[in-house]
Amino acid sequence: MNQPELKHLNNKEMHPGILFMELSKCGIHLLPEDSDAERAGIKLKDRDAEEKAIIDMAQTVKSFAFQSLKWSQQSPDDTIICRFR
Repeated sequence: MNQPELKHLNNKEMHPGILFMELSKCGIHLLPEDSDAERAGIKLKDRDAEEKAIIDMAQTVKSFAFQSLKWSQQSPDDTIICRFR
């Protein structure tokens, strides 16, 4: 690895969350924060609506994965759009 600022991470096994935090300390931010949304042109959803939707989906289906949908950005802040397969 030729990047001295990342040398301390070379050949170390770690949980992905720990790796993300270590990379963030080095200036590589892979975990977005709410403050990043405006720069990215993303409209934030109402936190309570998002939590309720996640809980409802988790209790309804046996296996699930969450991903961003372009249609969700066009819906009102208190509305969550999801797609089930």
